[in-house]
Amino acid sequence: MAEFIWFYGASGAGKASIINKIADGEFDLPGVRLAVVCRESLEFGRRQRIDLLERELGKYAVSSDAVLIKGQGVDLGKLRLPYRIHEAYPDLRQQVVFVYAKPDLLPQRIEFRRDNYWPSPKHDFIKETESQIANVAKLCDDLAIKPLLIDNSGKRPQIKTSHDLAGFYQEAKAS
Repeated sequence: MAEFIWFYGASGAGKASIINKIADGEFDLPGVRLAVVCRESLEFGRRQRIDLLERELGKYAVSSDAVLIKGQGVDLGKLRLPYRIHEAYPDLRQQVVFVYAKPDLLPQRIEFRRDNYWPSPKHDFIKETESQIANVAKLCDDLAIKPLLIDNSGKRPQIKTSHDLAGFYQEAKAS
């Protein structure tokens, strides 16, 4: 059975970049030797996620690979995908990686995105970051998962091993 590794974080935090770096061997994730990227999670927009992503994840679930999945807020909210995967495949191991970037960096990181949501000049990145942290913390509590935290605010992503999500965020806001 596969292992699903979900990557969550605010828009522009660098989830897709980190997934691709792991796949290309440029960044190591503890405990992950070989990984397959769920390309659908990188490519599907909100509407496609609702219609197709769960079915695609079911195809990956029967493999023996570590599957890197770019999560979106809709996955935790309306779709509840990690929960539904847990119900459908209770033996499938799931991990959560929270990718953090300082909220003041996020607007410039998404500046050139063009899709059915961006550009959105009134987007509140602080609120999105806080909401993602709360939703990921709840997911981890509900599924008894200890999240891995990656700070992607600098030139290179850094794994933070001694923090919980809320504690790290409080420290990051204070600095």
